[in-house]
Amino acid sequence: MNVIIANERNQELSSLTIDVIKKVEGVYPVNELVAMFTNFFFNKMILDITSIKDYNDYRNLKQFFQTIDVSKVILYLADNSACNSKEFISNLITLGVYNFTNNFSEIMTLYEHPRTYSEVSHLQITKSSYEINAQIDASEQKEEKEFVFAEAEAPANYAGDKRVIGVINLTEHAGATTLVVQMVKQLNLYYNAIGIEMNKQDFVFFDTENIYSCTSKDDAIKKINSSGDIDAVIIDLNNMDPEGFCSDVIYLMEPGTIKMTKLIKKNGKIFEELSGQKLILNRANLDDNEVSEFEVESHTKIFCVVSNFRDNLERVISVDKLLSKLGYRKCGRSGADASIKKHGFFKK
Repeated sequence: MNVIIANERNQELSSLTIDVIKKVEGVYPVNELVAMFTNFFFNKMILDITSIKDYNDYRNLKQFFQTIDVSKVILYLADNSACNSKEFISNLITLGVYNFTNNFSEIMTLYEHPRTYSEVSHLQITKSSYEINAQIDASEQKEEKEFVFAEAEAPANYAGDKRVIGVINLTEHAGATTLVVQMVKQLNLYYNAIGIEMNKQDFVFFDTENIYSCTSKDDAIKKINSSGDIDAVIIDLNNMDPEGFCSDVIYLMEPGTIKMTKLIKKNGKIFEELSGQKLILNRANLDDNEVSEFEVESHTKIFCVVSNFRDNLERVISVDKLLSKLGYRKCGRSGADASIKKHGFFKK
């Protein structure tokens, strides 16, 4: 069954010949729309963009599509200069929105034959999603967020019979998403593994098998339970609480002065609170002496160091070492042949 959210284009959308389980009319703030549909099952969502309050603000679109499964949405654009601009269309593609149109006759075509990135990539302005999102995040005039997990309870139907390794950015933008993808890629050379990111859609930018985006813990558990006999689940937790769900957690830090200073200012006891946990220096090119100096200054113990790698490599030696230390010993046998094979920047 399908969902329709309509406002200015309500009359046109009312004539669609599809099964509709729910229809909403009017203009809503993003947080209200997210609350309506985060745990609501549907096949496709036909979304009149004018139903989103301040839809021309990229931050609102980003918030919406980081929560709602973007692959299920057909975005009906307003026929105006804002929606027709090259930058607006490019930003939609950056968010993973490929099924958009301002032509009513195209909606059913997109419904039956969804677009892929390759079909819209020529419309994207040459600017990475990281650059765009970083600019938007930097422009938000908000107080810095504390390092606090969102509350969540493990559903009763979770058997707890899979090894689930959570990955958390301890410092800002420490590379959890890219590392999770690389871990899954290398694990699957010897084991059966899947990767999951919580409450975001960044995985759509990776051409890697067995990685999934989930909007709730229930969704993640359903995906794990439906994946059969697997040896590892690697989860980009974002702000989801790992308690009662993950069998292990690794915490990522980038050892730059600015990021570490921000972390300490937010919580001066962070290393004391995480004593005994698996702390990873990610995107770090430090030798053993420098790592030892870091441990002395921070009064903590580093579990592993992962180098600053290109994500088009099939193998990365430091990631193999991390996986081996986590118990996946076959990955540690790669030795000299790791990091050799690579793809082009665009998987060519």
